[in-house]
Amino acid sequence: MPATITSTIDGLQPKTEYYIEVKAYDSYDNESNAIGTMFSTQ
Repeated sequence: MPATITSTIDGLQPKTEYYIEVKAYDSYDNESNAIGTMFSTQ
């Protein structure tokens, strides 16, 4: 399994729900299925 990658998302509003979706690409430019999740800011 590859190393964990983290990222910071700037400009989010407080007390707001968001949906984020992530895809990965391998060295041959093959695209993975998207994985999404909901989260809320405080």
